[in-house]
This record gives sequence, structure tokens and C-alpha cells, in this order.
Amino acid sequence: MRRNLATLLLSIILTLALVTTTAAAVTAAPEGTPILRMNLEPRGPVELGIDLTLHVEVLVPTWFLDAPRFPETFELPGATVELIRGSAQNLSETIGGSTWAGLRRDYRIQPLNPGKFQLPSLVVAITYARAGGKGPRTLTVRGQAGSSVTVTVPEAAARLDPFIAAHRLRVSQRVERPTEALGAGDAVRRSIVIESDAATAGLPAAAWPQAPGARLSLDPPRSRESRVNAAARPLLTREQSGTWIFEQPGQYQLPAVTLDWWDLSGRQLRRSQLPAVPLTVGPAGATAVFALPEAVTAPAPGPAWPSRRAVALALALAAGMGLWLAWRSRRLGQRAVSWLGALGQAWERSEWWLFRRLVGACRRHDAGAAQAALHAWLNNCAAPQPGLNQWLLDRTPSPELAAALANLASTLYGVNPTGPWRGTALAGQLSLARRHLPRCRPTPTNALPTTLNP
Repeated sequence: MRRNLATLLLSIILTLALVTTTAAAVTAAPEGTPILRMNLEPRGPVELGIDLTLHVEVLVPTWFLDAPRFPETFELPGATVELIRGSAQNLSETIGGSTWAGLRRDYRIQPLNPGKFQLPSLVVAITYARAGGKGPRTLTVRGQAGSSVTVTVPEAAARLDPFIAAHRLRVSQRVERPTEALGAGDAVRRSIVIESDAATAGLPAAAWPQAPGARLSLDPPRSRESRVNAAARPLLTREQSGTWIFEQPGQYQLPAVTLDWWDLSGRQLRRSQLPAVPLTVGPAGATAVFALPEAVTAPAPGPAWPSRRAVALALALAAGMGLWLAWRSRRLGQRAVSWLGALGQAWERSEWWLFRRLVGACRRHDAGAAQAALHAWLNNCAAPQPGLNQWLLDRTPSPELAAALANLASTLYGVNPTGPWRGTALAGQLSLARRHLPRCRPTPTNALPTTLNP
């Protein structure tokens, strides 16, 4: 009896010891370390212009408590790198008999130059649950692609400089110029637009020549990006504009533009071209300076200012109608005459008419008339106030316009004028500044100036 009791007690003690040892072993077992894997496709040598895709996978032994924080990009000299939107993919793998959870993201790599590219290591911050649900754990995991890729130029495109590779590329231009013949002092504006999915596609410097007798002003380039979907290769629209002010009569030409590029879809060379734009510039005062846009490659009809002959004909018809009505009815005629007078006064106060008077005075090189017309035009644009010249320069900052205004003031009010005033430059600069001013003109008011004493 005693022997059986001792055997039972010994069995219980051994069982408790085994359970305690097993629990201790489970507790002391090392927790699985998260894994970061990187895989580059394609692996072998690729031609310049073909995108590379880097797959990055993060795996944890339990589950994620927050989304892994993949970097938006990383440094890779000679290439552009971006995280592809919408590329997230959930993963599930069995590792060491346990189920691991994971997430994969893809990067698009666009090499810009030929050569050998070695991918750097990548760091991703993650937060996941500890084994046994013992709370969150936050750390960073690091991975290395461990391989390099060689980028070469296609043999058929070896002569391209610069090398431009795209699935699509389109070049267009528009030219803004006076509707009549050009005269000295007029301005012509050329805008060139490139639409392409190429990583680089710039314009040659020859598109913007510095011609004798003309001054060129280049605008900063503008660009915008669009995509068919979040994962698509971006379509970039690049635009560059330049304005020439012609100071001397003569024959000019905006040169043709040629872009040679490698078609990634057709695997062949292609050429996109813009035609040259010949220009004949006559003497000053030959034309108006009001520029309206016209597409050189595909002209499109648009609104145009009425010609002087049309304006004169309309006024003559209106005057004749007024006289006829006056003959038929004295009272009605008096009203018509009054209405025509008000119409004429409104016409003379319009911004369009005031600006024509200003340009005409500049082209006649009449400094006094130009100063008076300038003040009248600015009063219409900004309402009467001190510092109208500064108001104009604040809204259209230009060193050339400031110099032209200073030259006019020096001629009129300077102690020792340098010589006869020439208004061609001022007319051209005002024509450029006018396109940046608001078309809505303030209505004159009869209120007294606020600067008067009460």
C-alpha cells in the first residue's frame, strides 16, 4: 500500500516537472525575426528606356498591426525611382511550419543613362503583434537586392544625342502675333509643347535663337503630369515659351524644331518635327500690336479685333440712322443724338481705345502725348490713384518695362535729356504687359478722393 502511494506521488511529481519544463521551453524559444526580400525584374541586361520593376516583400511571424511604411523613393544615381501606386499585395507563406503574413510593394525604376546599376539597401518600418498576443512590436527591417543590372543603348539608336525613349511622343507649337503685318516694336510669342511618357525629353537650344535686331525673353519651363491609372507610367506635358521683340525691320525666321527618339513599342527610330515660321517685319507704325493666338500647324478660327474700316463704317451707319430718326421725329431725333453722343464718349473712355491712343503716341515718338495717354490708360485700368507706374510694374515686373518708363520720364523731366525720345521699345513692352492685366476695368466714380480734408 505504501509502495503504491509512493509510486503515485512520484508520477505526479514527474508529470509536474515535465509540464514546467515544456512551458519554460516555449517561453524561452526565440521569436521569429521579420524578413525583407527584394527581387529585381528583368534580371539580365536591358536596353535604355525600358523600365525596371523592384518587388519588395516584408514578412512577419504573426500579423501586422499597422501598414508597413515603405519609402516613396530611394537614391539611385542615374535613374528615377517611384513607388507604384496601387501595387500593394497581401502575402501568406509557411516558414518553419508556421504561417507568416506579408505585404509586397513594387517600385518603378527608369534608368536615364547607360551603365551598371547597383541597387542600395532598403529600410522599411513595421509594427506587428508579438507571439502569443503579448502586445505590439515596432522595428525596422533592412534588405539588399544583392544583384546589379546593366543598361545598354540599342544599336540602332546609338547616334541619338540626347537619347529619348518613349512609347509616345508628340510635339506641337502655337504662335501669337499681330493679326496684320508686323512692324518694328511688335512682339511675337512662340510656345512649344512636348507630350511624352519619356523620362527626359527636352527641347534643343536652337529653338530659341538670339537674332540680331530682335530681343528674346524666355519664360521658365512649365510641366504637368497625368496618368491613365495609378500604376501607369506618367505622361508628362512640358511647355516652353519665348517672346521676341523686333527692334529693326527685316526678314526673320523662327527655326524648325526636330526631335529624334526611340520608339519603345515599335523598336525603331522616329522623328517629330515642327516647321519653321518665317516673319517679315516692316517699319514702325505699320500695324497694330494686338496679338491673338494662332496654331501654326493647325490654325483655328478665333475672335479678332474689329478693323478700323469696320469701326468707321459702323459709326457712319449709326450716325446716318440717327439723322434719319431726327428728321422723322424731332423728339426722337434729340434722344438719338444724345444716345450717340453718350456712345461716342463711352467709346473714347474704353480701355481698348485708350490703349490704341497710347501705342500711337509711342510710335509717333511724341513723349508728351505718350505720357498723357499712359496716365489715361492706367487710370482706366487701376482707377485714379498715386503711383500708377509702380502699380503697373507690381503686376507685370519687367526690367525692360521699368527702363522704358524711366526713359520717358527722363526725357520729359530730366535736366539733360540724352536725345530725342524713341517710343518703339515702350510700345512693345506695354503690349507684353497688357496681356497680364485683368480685362475687367473698374467703373469711374464721382466720389471725392479720400485724401481730401473733411
